[in-house]
Amino acid sequence: MEWPFRKESIDKFWQTLETQAEPAESAARFPILSRTTVHVTLLAVLALTFCLGGLAVNKTLEGDEALYALIPRTITITGEWIHLEYNGVAYYNKPPLYFWSSAALFHVLPVTASTAALPSAFFGALSALMIYVLCRAAFPGWELAFLSTLVYLTTHEVLHWIRGVHLEAMLTFWVLVGLLAAYRSIKSPAAMIAMGIAAGLGWLSKGPHSLYPAVVALPLWKSEGVLWRRLASRWSVAAGLVLLAIVVPWFWARMQEGSGLIRAYFIGQISDRLFGPPMVQNGPLFYPLKLAATYWPWLPAGVIGFFLLARGWKISAGARLWLIYAALVAIVVTITPERRMRYLFQIYPALSVASGAAVAFAVQRYPRLLRIFVILAAVGATIMVAVSRKGSKPSNSTRDAVQVASRIEPGERVWITNRTQYGRRKQPSVAKTLGFYAAPLVRACKADCVGQAIPGSVVVARADEAERVAKDLNGSIEYSNKTLAVVRVPGSDQGR
Repeated sequence: MEWPFRKESIDKFWQTLETQAEPAESAARFPILSRTTVHVTLLAVLALTFCLGGLAVNKTLEGDEALYALIPRTITITGEWIHLEYNGVAYYNKPPLYFWSSAALFHVLPVTASTAALPSAFFGALSALMIYVLCRAAFPGWELAFLSTLVYLTTHEVLHWIRGVHLEAMLTFWVLVGLLAAYRSIKSPAAMIAMGIAAGLGWLSKGPHSLYPAVVALPLWKSEGVLWRRLASRWSVAAGLVLLAIVVPWFWARMQEGSGLIRAYFIGQISDRLFGPPMVQNGPLFYPLKLAATYWPWLPAGVIGFFLLARGWKISAGARLWLIYAALVAIVVTITPERRMRYLFQIYPALSVASGAAVAFAVQRYPRLLRIFVILAAVGATIMVAVSRKGSKPSNSTRDAVQVASRIEPGERVWITNRTQYGRRKQPSVAKTLGFYAAPLVRACKADCVGQAIPGSVVVARADEAERVAKDLNGSIEYSNKTLAVVRVPGSDQGR
């Protein structure tokens, strides 16, 4: 059998990508699918199906997902859009754009786990389509763009994070918009304004990861011989001003509350994650091992694809863009001492393009592969709608919290003890789940609620502290399970 990775074969592959040397041949091989309206419509339908199909229907929110749903729910009740909080405690750890999006949906849709996950699913679908747009801009022709988008939509880890209440998909969309602007800025410096807008909205989505495209632009400009012209242009100054105009007002408003934003966000969320102590349990090989275990069936294609992109470095600015971006994300997540799977999310677009390049290379030799891939994707989407549900079995403590929340009446004044809010060792916090599922707003006490819980109110305590709390408040335990207990404070005021 002829070796497929001969220099002549790879050169032909890049010639086709860069000049679309055989558009008639592509149309002859795929007379219907090659039409832009057909394959773009197909991608849009598949994106919406994979990302929104059966979204969080049976899911019980816990942990960060419950928190990211509780904050916008609090916004809808209090009407406070700037000074974010949960359970009466100021929240500084993340910027507000995702919470604002969910809060806007909560005003018109039911307050459910599905609604809370809609912004993530929607921006996940948009991210998939942005991969297509970016590849069409960087590589003339449609096959690589189409295949890269299909790879992204059929990657398990991508769907896992998209179809939950997470911030990664919204951030990734703005990063991809920024990368498109960075590529366009090679020939059109005015595109740097779009880079500034994308960086600002991406920062408000999660954080400074939105600056990836600006860093990628530097070696890209240098390789094209326009680095200093771009840096010294009025457009770079304008892009920086746009970024500041988007980001600064909200941060300035939050800083007026005191030093909480500096401690929680700039130190806790940025500085400590970049320069803090390393996670002992997740060593330097954490990410390679996780990718080797989870990036299937696309891992072999991704490896081959990066080889193909590397061979196209001198020919294609698009190849340089994706290689620089992949290297940048890999370096950042590797040197960052805190290692978690969600930090890998921004590398999946690059992996998808590399895998798409490998499949496109194979399709040039075996056109039938594209039809098989489309059929498998369509079958997968059908199964997603028919049987798939984004959900997992909640922990026992989460189920206990939901049970307690269901017993709290809408008009109650509800307080929770400090231990309920923050937990202790081997006692994970259930306050986020409790706060989201309880009908009224929940307020956290500084300690055991003595002197804070008003007469007639309800105090939720840990089961092992409930008797002491009830005694200190002269109250009675109305309900308890293995995790939590409901204590009624005596008095006539029911807070109704």
